[in-house]
Amino acid sequence: MAGPDGEYTHPRMTGFGGRGSAPSSLAALIWLTLLLFICLLWTPAPAAAIQFPRLVPPATEIRESGDAGPNGLAETTAASPTGRWIVAGRPGRSTHDRAVRFGADPVSRPLGIYAVDENVASALVDSLRSIGTYRFSEPDVPTVPEESQSDGESADDPLDQWWLDDIRQPGNVPKVRNVSPVVALLEHSLDPTHPDLAGLDSRGRLLDPISFGDDRDAKGTAMAALAASLDLEKDGRISGTWPGMKVRLVSSEDTCEAKTRAVYRAARSGGNRVLVMGYSFPAGDCFSHYLATEYAVYRNIVPVAAAGETARSNTTASPPRPAGDPHVLTVTASDPMKTIPAEARRGPWVDLTAPGYGLTVPWVSSSGQRNWSTQNGTAYSAAITAAAAAWVMERRPALTARQVIRLLTNTATTLGAHGRSSTSGHGLLNMKGALTSRAPIDDPFEPNDDIGWVRANSLLTSGVGGKKIGRRLFWGSNGRPRKVTATLSRAKDPNDVYRIRIAPGARVTISVSQFVGRTTLKVFGPKSGSITKGRPVGSSDRPPGKRADAVEIRNRSPRALGAFIAIGVSPKKGSREHSTYRMSVESRR
Repeated sequence: MAGPDGEYTHPRMTGFGGRGSAPSSLAALIWLTLLLFICLLWTPAPAAAIQFPRLVPPATEIRESGDAGPNGLAETTAASPTGRWIVAGRPGRSTHDRAVRFGADPVSRPLGIYAVDENVASALVDSLRSIGTYRFSEPDVPTVPEESQSDGESADDPLDQWWLDDIRQPGNVPKVRNVSPVVALLEHSLDPTHPDLAGLDSRGRLLDPISFGDDRDAKGTAMAALAASLDLEKDGRISGTWPGMKVRLVSSEDTCEAKTRAVYRAARSGGNRVLVMGYSFPAGDCFSHYLATEYAVYRNIVPVAAAGETARSNTTASPPRPAGDPHVLTVTASDPMKTIPAEARRGPWVDLTAPGYGLTVPWVSSSGQRNWSTQNGTAYSAAITAAAAAWVMERRPALTARQVIRLLTNTATTLGAHGRSSTSGHGLLNMKGALTSRAPIDDPFEPNDDIGWVRANSLLTSGVGGKKIGRRLFWGSNGRPRKVTATLSRAKDPNDVYRIRIAPGARVTISVSQFVGRTTLKVFGPKSGSITKGRPVGSSDRPPGKRADAVEIRNRSPRALGAFIAIGVSPKKGSREHSTYRMSVESRR
């Protein structure tokens, strides 16, 4: 039980506990009552580490909508608007062989994700269930069309770049090297022969270009140019954020299957340090895309997403994907007056603002004509921000992806009177501040938002980094404390979970010092599935400035036992948008 000082004691039972004493008859009754209470406390509620979709392909063999599945949770049939389904199983030879047997196409074999025609999807689900490797299934869905794009005007002066001086100053643009960071552009296609990209292509800095020669090239062309177009004003071209930087097109259709495959491919390709995702899916859809994005986070890549535009822009209850996903840098758009247009989505998941409305960009018409146009969209803000992130990585190569994201948000110029807001996030992109400010504290071991990300051989970690993510961070009994300093974010990273291994007979003290904000400390047993549903065996939540949060547990078992440490943003007074803490784990016999 958690005592007043956060100590968990447990009289002489196998597992976690402290020292007990030989019970008398009265003490025995008290002891048994306490034992029963602790056993109830110890038993975790069954829960998946991450809430997988509970959708199954429609078929007569599948249970009726709303009936309980094998895991006891209700499943619902649904139709796919594209005629395809995404089915995922535990990565491995068995899952792959079954998927191939049913004609499925790999979306990401190492993640165990496949796409299959709807008419055989239910049979594949049943087959994976029969061998115990089924994870989840979901209908393939298209991306959400943006409802605000063009001003409908051709740009008479393609050099009218009102935003450029706010982003960079003359003479401080870094030289592009062979090892410079690459921005991966996840779009349909682009036109490498457009005057704003031709020079980039001829220098070998426009990687893997694909063109269809019509307006399908338009958006990708504009985003690539805003990031990297060469600074050649004499030729009447626009200048990119980082002129001449490397951009790799990862061509993909506008569906969940295609975008998920593109994210995984981009994360696996060498040199890609930033992903720019100028699209969105409805809230809760395309769970497989979330897994692929977290894989990119694990690979030390900065994922940048557009906040998006919609007629329902004022709703904040349901964040879209990938903008609302953890660890994603979500960017909204500002106009020349540095205000946020009404069409831009709002929500607590918005992190940053960058120019995006009233931009002069290269354009491709439906007939293939190349010109310039005035365009609006948060996708263009995301492209500018992605180039800025790569620029920071070039100038400050020692920073991790998580530090780059925190640096961009910490140094943003506030656009409101109350700091961060659901409209503008932390504020307007500030390149000078990002290049000169002190490096923020790193946030290692991400993704580690729940037990499912750190449990060895779990549903998630077996495909996303395997033992590297599920590694035993803290274990042993040599008396030397193991320490880690990390950060939390209320909106995008509210929890960090660490796995420990406790030697037989060892007593472990876990303490957390709060540097910024207020955090909570909880310890979960080895059978817990999730920090949101399992019951902790010990916890502490002290106000900042007082003694450190601390929990002590003891393993009286003759074998080693595992446990999970969860540190989260406190809901109590003293918590902040961002928190910084230092955790210490000390084991003694």
